[in-house]
Amino acid sequence: MQLKRCKKCGLEMSMCHSSHVGNCLPKKNFKMEELYDTEILDLAMENTYNLIIGDTTLEKLLDEGKDFMPLLCDPQNTTPQDIENLLQYYEGEEEYEKCSKILQYLKT
Repeated sequence: MQLKRCKKCGLEMSMCHSSHVGNCLPKKNFKMEELYDTEILDLAMENTYNLIIGDTTLEKLLDEGKDFMPLLCDPQNTTPQDIENLLQYYEGEEEYEKCSKILQYLKT
């Protein structure tokens, strides 16, 4: 059985949230095939976390020159479910400092 993949980012559809489709921004020298799905998910979560918490901006991420910049969701139209997904991900990774910052973000 062949896995269905998002046409924009290449993630397995089970990992590509509907709000994510179209929000990943491949750049020149796109080498996504060299990454594993778990690495892509980790990168999407990290990028989204840094944008939501305010540690970076979309422009800074684009200027870093990464070949691939996946996002969990559109950072300008983040839903409560997107934040909950991010929180659950970092709870599973046992990154409690990030969980704390996400919870602080939810209070604002």
